[in-house]
Order: sequence, then structure tokens, then C-alpha cells
Amino acid sequence: MATKNNRRTLVTKKMLKSSLIELMNNNPISKITIKDICEQAELSRSTFYLHYKDQYDLLYEVENEVITTVIEQLKKISPDMDPLLSIRDFIEYVHKEDHIFRILLCRQENYHFQEKFMEQLKINALELIPTLNLDSKIVDYNISFVMHGSLAIIRDWIEKDFDLSEQTISDLVFDLCCKSLDE
Repeated sequence: MATKNNRRTLVTKKMLKSSLIELMNNNPISKITIKDICEQAELSRSTFYLHYKDQYDLLYEVENEVITTVIEQLKKISPDMDPLLSIRDFIEYVHKEDHIFRILLCRQENYHFQEKFMEQLKINALELIPTLNLDSKIVDYNISFVMHGSLAIIRDWIEKDFDLSEQTISDLVFDLCCKSLDE
């Protein structure tokens, strides 16, 4: 597999990823072939195999890039930063990248990604949240509840084609998180 990060490799990989996402709009990954991806990207199968072993390998890279980007965003947040602004930044990112989140977060077939995504959010949330006045045995459960509830709101928002503003969704997630984490 090609490991160079030259411009051609980066452009080729981007084309393959875009093609996969486009195809996943209408089909589950299990129904997408290498041939489909290559035709969509207008690239040869040999080019595909220079970079990936199969369509799942390509999807895995897409998923990891999404998680890495989200973690990078979360690392910009400091405990003294306004949490509402942090939530709004995340909501804006989801809205901007709706094509990928619609597929990865809203489809049952991508459950593995959703669990991995939630675990990473949870790890980073625990680092960001100031010391909670909760029994340490239940903090993990509280965070899990808040994360899964927030994700459910975001999924509904995506599935309803962003029927509410980013501001409204951010306020809703923030308010519900605050209520859940209050003693």
C-alpha cells in the first residue's frame, strides 16, 4: 500500500473517501464493491489497492479521521472556556459535515463507529468537566447518560434535516447536560 503523503496520494485518497461516502448515501457498506468505489472515483482498482485492502479498510480510515478531528476540536476546549460555546462549535462542525455524520451516526449498520465515537467523547468529556460533586461511582453513569442523550438529540436533528437552528440545538444540549449533572 502506498504510504507517501505526497499531493497525488492525498488527492487520490480524498477521491476514494468521497466516493465511498457518496455511495453510502444509498447503500450499506456491505453492498458496496471496490468496483463501485473505483467507478465513482474514476480511478482504477489497482490504484485503490495501492492505498486500501478493501472497502472496510477505506471506511475505517474515514471513521478514524472523523474521530481524530472531533478529538482535536475537543482538545481546544479548556475548563475555563464557556461550555455553551464549545457545544456550539461541535454542533456547527456536525452541521458542516452533515454528509458524513448522517451516514456514520444515524445508521444502525455503523454501530461500531458510534460506540467508538461515544467512548472517545466520554474520555475527553471526563477530562474537561470540572470536578463534579457526585459520588465517583456514579460519575461514569452520569457522563454516559449525558453523552448518549446528547448524541440522540444530534441524531434526531440530523434526521429531521436540521429543522432547528444550531443555536437552539446547542442551548438544548447544554441545558439538558447541566440539569443532568446538577446534584
